[in-house]
Amino acid sequence: MDDAMWRRWLYTGITRAEEELYLFG
Repeated sequence: MDDAMWRRWLYTGITRAEEELYLFG
């Protein structure tokens, strides 16, 4: 897997998790 692609996917996952935590926390 491409390193940049992996980094972008990981960043997207973390951002979504933070958003859900902020909304439902």
